[in-house]
Order: sequence, then C-alpha cells, then structure tokens
Amino acid sequence: MFHNSHSVSYWIVIFLLIILSAIVLWDANWVFEIFWADDYQLVSTTAMGRPSHSYTGSGRFWPLGLCDYCLLLLIPYGKTITAHLIYNCVTMIIASLLFFEFLKKLVGRNSYVPVFCMLILFSISSFVLIHMACIYPERQMFFMLSVFLFFYQKVVDGNHDVRNYAMAFFAAVYTTYLKEPAFGIWIIFAVANLIFGKLSLREHRFNYALLGNSFVWMTIYMYRTFFRDRTFIDGGAAYARVSDNVQTVFSNFLNQFNQEPFLYMLLILAVYRTYIILRKRVEYNFCDALLFSGVGYVFAYVILNVQANHYCFPTIILGVGAFAMFLARSQNYIKFVIILCSIMCSLVSIPVSLSWISATINHRATDPSMFEKLINLQKSGKKILWLTEPGKEVITKETMVELDQMKFRRYQIFLDYYSGHHQKFHFPFKKVSDYSKINEDTIVICSNETLASEHGKKLIEKLKEVGLVLMHSNDEMGSKIFWK
Repeated sequence: MFHNSHSVSYWIVIFLLIILSAIVLWDANWVFEIFWADDYQLVSTTAMGRPSHSYTGSGRFWPLGLCDYCLLLLIPYGKTITAHLIYNCVTMIIASLLFFEFLKKLVGRNSYVPVFCMLILFSISSFVLIHMACIYPERQMFFMLSVFLFFYQKVVDGNHDVRNYAMAFFAAVYTTYLKEPAFGIWIIFAVANLIFGKLSLREHRFNYALLGNSFVWMTIYMYRTFFRDRTFIDGGAAYARVSDNVQTVFSNFLNQFNQEPFLYMLLILAVYRTYIILRKRVEYNFCDALLFSGVGYVFAYVILNVQANHYCFPTIILGVGAFAMFLARSQNYIKFVIILCSIMCSLVSIPVSLSWISATINHRATDPSMFEKLINLQKSGKKILWLTEPGKEVITKETMVELDQMKFRRYQIFLDYYSGHHQKFHFPFKKVSDYSKINEDTIVICSNETLASEHGKKLIEKLKEVGLVLMHSNDEMGSKIFWK
C-alpha cells in the first residue's frame, strides 16, 4: 500500500501515532464526571455485554454511531475499557495511514506536504478527544472518510475497478448514518462533481448514487422526526434549533471558528477556489468538492446553534486535501505564509488538546474511586438518595433537555456498573422529592438545578439540620454529594 515506506516522513507519522496511542491508553478507565464524555452510554451497553446503541429522538438520528463497538463483544475481555480504547487506537492508526497515503498520491513528489498536513491534523484540538472518549462518532467518521478518500482517489487516478467504487460508496453510506448533517456532505460533493467535473459514465452514476443515498437518509429522518417521534409537531424541545437571525448566526460562526482557527484557512481557501473555478472551469479538482462539502458541514452546525470543537473535525478531513494541493502548487513565498499561519493555528489548538488530555486522565484516576467509596458507604449502612424537586421524582421518558433525569440516570448506570448490578436489578439508588427521608445516615446527591430552584433553600436547610455536609462537587456535571 505504502510507497517508499522507509521514508523519513512515513516514520514521523508512525512515531506520532505511537505517542498518540499511548496518550489514549494512559490509565484507561471509564470517565463519569466530564459532562461531554458521555461514557455512560457505553457503560450501560458494551461494558455490560449488551449491543451498543445510539440516541435517537428530539431531532437526533445517528444509528450507526456506536454500533462498531459491538465487534468487541465477540472477543475475550471485549467489555473492558482497555479493549474499547485499543480499538479506538487501531481505527485511528488505520484511518491516519489511509489518509496519509491519500495525501501522498494527491501531491506526488512534494514529500514534505503530506507529513506537514498530518502534523496539522494531529494538532487539531479534537483529534485526541474523539479517540480518548468513546462516545464521539467523529472517530468513526474519520475512519470512513479516510476509506472513501483512499478508494475514490484510485477512481480519479483512472482505476475504475468496481471494487473501488463499492468500497467508496460503502464508506459514504456508513458516514451518512454517523451524524445528522453528514447527508449534506454527499449532496454538495456530488453536485459539484456533476457540474464542474469531467466524469466518466461510471463516475456519473456513482455521484448520482451518492445523491440517492442522501435522499434516502432525508426520507427516513423526516419520517422519524415528524411522524414517529413527533418532536417538532408536538412542540417538544429538540436537540438543536435553527438560528432565527443574522446576528445569532454570526455569533455562532465566530464561536465555532475561533475554537479551531484552521477553519478560517479552509474557508478562505474555499472562497478562493470558488473564484478560480468560476473563472477557469478547467482548474476544478475533486478535492474542491471535498472542501466545499467540509465548509458546508461546519456551517450546518453554525446554523443549528450547536458548536463544539469535535463537530468541525470532519470538515478538517474533507478540507485538508485541497489545502495540500494548494500548498504543493504555490510559489515559495506563499508557501511560507501558509505554513506560518498553519503553525499559528496549531499553537492555538495544542493547548486545548493538552487541557482535555489532562482533564480526562485526572477523571480516569478519580471517578472509579468515587463510586467505589459511595458503594462501600452504602454497604456500611448508609442510604443513597437522589433529591429532586417535587413533581420530578417520577422517572420520565429520557430527553436531551431533562437535565435532572439525565444526571440521575448517569449516576444509576455507574453505580450499577461498579457494584456489579445489571439493568433488571438496579443498585439501590432512589430518586425522591420528600425531604423528610433525609437523615444522618443518608447520602444525598442532587443537581445544581435543584439546589438553585425554589425548593433548594428548603433542601439546604434540611441538610444542615441532620448534619450532612458537602463532600464532593462536580462542576462539569453540575451535581453535588452530601453525607456525614
């Protein structure tokens, strides 16, 4: 697969992947207290020997986001966090090498460009995050997009073997069901190719098939959202809402792009390439379609009022090819400016990565011990209760906006896991609103929202009355634990 595999650039990439894998595997443990990690979804499924699933409802639909972890259930020790993270490292290494090979074929003899682009990719603030935390489908998107790019590059180079089309199409379809806006990637990609590209008959059919795939996804999504789930029809709260004014869109744009400055470079390049293509259609390359798709993908999140570093990662993957070609073909003084700007972007991203790595490793060390302590206290005779507001004690249908219910459920899942319980026989942990149940042998867990509510003052008075004091506070999860 790899030409000149003993080159310096190749071994640089291998060395960095080994370092990144070591970081991912460092002190492997499930993480609870980092709100954005969402390890509870794996702890309640593959960590207990059940097939993994992805959340759907309230406008969400990414059914394949976690299903690849089911492969771990086929091997010994596959339920462990170590197996999950090793699997993440394997997919990271394969995806990175496929992507590196794609870049090498793309730019030809410019050997330093692919390795420089890989250095940029590794410095992106979400790269380590999506592999250290199992919940993010962007990890699998990286893998599938790399497969797509590797095989579609073969087609562009003139190898029209049906297996190349089949592998590229499979990767595209899989990607579509990993995150909601992904269907738009293939619409923009296919439309740009059909309008500006010089395609063979098979390539025409392939791009029309990509359009068909996106429309199938849209049909399923619309049916589930408007008729089955009825989130919008019934006026329910959805995960995301479209921005309703230009000021909000602009604010979201700055928020997203400032988190990952390399996006600005891709946006500028997309504008420039659009001008060049409209002026000289012969200058068009399929990497332009990828670039436009990537920019469109990140703007979907801007419009939907959902911003976070990891959301933009597929944009980087889709845009780096055009970036590599532009860098390889630029004059020396322009190359210097591009490289300098890229390094400056990396200097912004790397500290964010280091902060996330530090937080994750810290919680890997402290979260299990916290649950083990709670379970030991329960065995010694204490009763653990989740205190909530009156009217919220009944377990309702899980939604993305019911924070009190979601936090309670996360504690229940981890208490079940570390105590050895399973779903049919939960660890004794009740959700109540009757403050009279609190005594000196009670461990009280509650959300910050409950403490800040109109009933919070009464709860705090009761805690002081029986002598319970704050023993643990989790600012990221937004919850507190009291006992005597």
